[in-house]
Amino acid sequence: QKAPVPPDFVAHNSNQLEAILKAFMQETKNFAVETKTQIQTQGVSIKNLENQIGQIATALSSRPSGTLPSTAETPTSTSNAKNKETC
Repeated sequence: QKAPVPPDFVAHNSNQLEAILKAFMQETKNFAVETKTQIQTQGVSIKNLENQIGQIATALSSRPSGTLPSTAETPTSTSNAKNKETC
């Protein structure tokens, strides 16, 4: 047969357990809020990346086949001015 537990001991442990549970619940809530914020931020970043990839795809599809991005056209007005200094 077990010895009876004093009421003060039960009340103290109950209060301590309640405090621990409240702290745990608050930490869990804080973690959930932080996680939600991070997910929203990542969603915005993903949308930005999707837009940038779309812009790159558009730029690449409008470039003539077989040309490199560094292939520059020389304007006719400056082609004759090669090796000439202007003041």
